Amino acid sequence: MSSLIYPKTDEEMMWFKLSLMFEAGSNRFWETFTDDNIVLTYNLIADKPGKFFRDFSAPMFFESHVNELADNVLTNAQKKNIGIITYANDEYPFTLREIYNPPMVLYYQGDISLLKKTPCLAIVGARSSQTYALEITDKLIRSLKKFDPDYVFVSGFALGTDIASHLSAIRNGCKTIAVKACGVDYAYPTPNMRFVPEILAGGVIISEYPPGTVPNPPYFTIRNRIIAALSDGVVVTEASVKSGTISTANLATDFGKDVFVLPPRDITDPRYQGNSKLIRDGAIPLLGTQDILVHNRNFVTDLINLQQEKNAAKTSDEAEENNTNAKKVKVTEKDLKPRDGFAPPPDFVFNSDTSALADAELSLLDIIKSSPGTYALSSLADNFGNDPDEVLDIITDLELYKFVYRAENGRYY
Repeated sequence: MSSLIYPKTDEEMMWFKLSLMFEAGSNRFWETFTDDNIVLTYNLIADKPGKFFRDFSAPMFFESHVNELADNVLTNAQKKNIGIITYANDEYPFTLREIYNPPMVLYYQGDISLLKKTPCLAIVGARSSQTYALEITDKLIRSLKKFDPDYVFVSGFALGTDIASHLSAIRNGCKTIAVKACGVDYAYPTPNMRFVPEILAGGVIISEYPPGTVPNPPYFTIRNRIIAALSDGVVVTEASVKSGTISTANLATDFGKDVFVLPPRDITDPRYQGNSKLIRDGAIPLLGTQDILVHNRNFVTDLINLQQEKNAAKTSDEAEENNTNAKKVKVTEKDLKPRDGFAPPPDFVFNSDTSALADAELSLLDIIKSSPGTYALSSLADNFGNDPDEVLDIITDLELYKFVYRAENGRYY
């Protein structure tokens, strides 16, 4: 792990000092921020602090106070091995810069580079989550990890679904981001603190609040915009109508992110009425792992392209030495039996070397090739006689290595 980051330049120190004066999530600073220039903004505030802070009528008192406060917080953070990145630092994630009232600073422990990683999925739910929601959380993470081992999962370090998602991610070899609504070091919630070493071994814990900050009810709602902004999509496992989980989902929608919602087992259960409302309002029902992959097609296409690039880079040398291990055949329009314009493009190249495929993969490939363009994922599962998630694992591998082609209508060739 690289050494911790702290404010060094004059600009970074100005961001850091002002962050200690303005409330987190407040728009007062951003309304004052002039010409995207922190030096100009800082001098504007320092020259007339009484206009912004009632306790400071003279510039000299503001300067002495803010310098002392910054020294104390910085010293405390360094003693506790808590890093600090400001809005001016290159490690500050671009996804946070795009939202309203972004954090002026982030305090962290762990691998701060994870804030820029993708794919990143937020998983949020109730603090007193039911077994149903917790089981789906773990199954979802394990399934997505098979699709892409670089998945990062973000949540809020609360009891229930939050901590379950953090631990499932770490224990299944993925990375995780925990966003706290108090100081990174503050022991809240107490039962979760025993998992901190495990999370830090494969993740990062962040907060926009200085070390030692005690949690306050409004802080949780303010914190949720960070969870929503960092993620490519948000999964809601369990939510009452009035809950922080709903606020995270609404923020994700505002930010243009996909929201996936676990349908309730019992629509009359108040613990899941937030789920029902989100689905009614247009969220994507999470009926299986495949929904994240199928519904969010642009996201999936990017992942497939990325994985194919990784595979190509890894095997390029081997392919040059032994071309027979990667025999490919160009498919004509006649061979494809096109359906409604959804068939593969004429220049698409299928992989024909099936020597390394397992029996289950060969069986599924035979079904698709016997009637190309007929089957979607659900019908494949019915014909294959397996659990949909098992079929998803197989079909994903077949698609990644170009044994099959998935058309825009979700059918396979």
